Amino acid sequence: MKRQAKVKLLVLTTIFFLVISSSTSSGIYTKRINMTYLYAGTTSLYINNVDRSNENIDIVCPDYFEIYENGDLKLLPKIDTEFVDAMHIRGIKVVPFLSNHWDRALGRKAVLRGEMAAFVNRSSAFEMTYPAKRDPSIPSPENIVAPR
Repeated sequence: MKRQAKVKLLVLTTIFFLVISSSTSSGIYTKRINMTYLYAGTTSLYINNVDRSNENIDIVCPDYFEIYENGDLKLLPKIDTEFVDAMHIRGIKVVPFLSNHWDRALGRKAVLRGEMAAFVNRSSAFEMTYPAKRDPSIPSPENIVAPR
């Protein structure tokens, strides 16, 4: 009887450790993504704040788009290639966000008018227009694995 209990315990322990090791080695818990929104600031302030994060930011989302009262998209004149280049050199992806100023009705108007699809297309075009200029000495966020 004692031998059967030991064998069962050994089998259960082995299964437990196999399940634990497979979930961590499959990449589920290997990387965190830190993202921040940037709103109402200057280029130098944005860059300074990102630098103060000690390389803990992977994605920045500046407010480059808004919604007009009728639901149309509004491209703001804030787009700054200096900022985008500075982020790309640091290995940080720039994904502009669409501000509706916390107005649900405005957001719904944009969805009904089909402007959300236009925003996705413009965001994709944004990445193509401002391609990443990475510094080779800075590792790509995709290749960084969080310590266990």
